[in-house]
Amino acid sequence: EAEEKRKQRAEARAVNLEEKKRLAKEKAEAVHQDKLRKFQETRMKEEEEAKAEVQRQKYKELAQLQIAMAQEAAMIRRLEEEEERRKRELIEGKKKPIEASEPSQKKKKVFRRRM
Repeated sequence: EAEEKRKQRAEARAVNLEEKKRLAKEKAEAVHQDKLRKFQETRMKEEEEAKAEVQRQKYKELAQLQIAMAQEAAMIRRLEEEEERRKRELIEGKKKPIEASEPSQKKKKVFRRRM
C-alpha cells in the first residue's frame, strides 16, 4: 500500500510537472505573440507617418510651384502692360521711337533669372 501511494505521488508529480511545462510554453507563446503584435503596430504606425510626411512634402512643393507660377504670370502681365504702354506712347508720339516689343534689358535679365 505504501508502494502504491508512492507511485501515485510520483505520477501526480509527473502530471503536475507536465502541466507546469505546458503552462510555461503557453505563457512564452503569449509573450512572443504580444511582442510580435507590438512590433507590427509600431512598424505600421511608422509607415503611416512616413507616408503622411511624403504627402505633406508633395503638397508643400505643389504650393511652392503654384506661387512661382503666379509670380511668373504677374511678371509676364507687367511686361505685356509695359509693352502696350510703350506702343501707345510711340503711337501718340510722346516718346522717341524705342523698340516697343522689347522689354528693357534689366527686366529681361530678371525674367530669365526667374525662369
